[in-house]
Amino acid sequence: MIIELQIELYINQGSFGMLSTMIETAMKNMISQMSDAVKPQIATSLTSSGVNISEQQLAFYDEPIGVSVEHINPIDNMGSGMVSANGNALAGMVTWMATLIATVAIYMTNKKHRVYDIKDSREKINSQLIGGAVSAVTSAFTVTMAVKYIIRFDIPVMETFVYEIFAVFGMMMLILGVMRWIGFGGLALAALAMFLSMGAIYLPYNALPAFWQHWIYPWAPVRIIGQGLREIFFLDGGWFSSSTVIMIVLAAVGICLSYLSLVRKSSEEW
Repeated sequence: MIIELQIELYINQGSFGMLSTMIETAMKNMISQMSDAVKPQIATSLTSSGVNISEQQLAFYDEPIGVSVEHINPIDNMGSGMVSANGNALAGMVTWMATLIATVAIYMTNKKHRVYDIKDSREKINSQLIGGAVSAVTSAFTVTMAVKYIIRFDIPVMETFVYEIFAVFGMMMLILGVMRWIGFGGLALAALAMFLSMGAIYLPYNALPAFWQHWIYPWAPVRIIGQGLREIFFLDGGWFSSSTVIMIVLAAVGICLSYLSLVRKSSEEW
């Protein structure tokens, strides 16, 4: 077989596994169709040049255009199929669910507390922070072990665990801070944010509708969590990334909201 032209494809699987797989398949099909279209032209060109060529000889030109694929940041460590291609998205959803469960547990623990004075309420918020830190470590460990040994992804355990602590704690503090002001409405907003994040985490920015690009993608919490996990899982990144910084900022905002709620001193349950 003689290949007149060799096309090399470089596919960055780690960027968006599902989309890169679709692009790779589409490109291979397109090149194959181009090759089939060129093949009869070769025979016509040789014949018009006075060269007699048999079908057996033409068979050597069965693939006039060849293709070779090189994967950059491969996803082989995640297995095969769509699950592996979206390993960071799946882990991000698990992280968000663990965050919501831990947040509800902490909120319900403090729900029956009555605010009698500023000092009493401040101490309760302090205990909430300690409980949140402990819950973040516990949830991060649980999620990391689940991804590693139940979902069976080959991941950097320590980097994932440390990042998960920041992810869970940051989101938890933000939700609790909002719930200090509006109660269970904050949890409803968190559930809605998870729903809206699903499209943003599975597709890259350019593939999203305009509404999602401008109004959902920038703040979607599961997308932010998944981005940090993508860098760890596929791009040889560490636990500290732009997503980690965002989590730290969100934790600070949530803590400030909790302490600012002290100005709403009352004898009602919070």
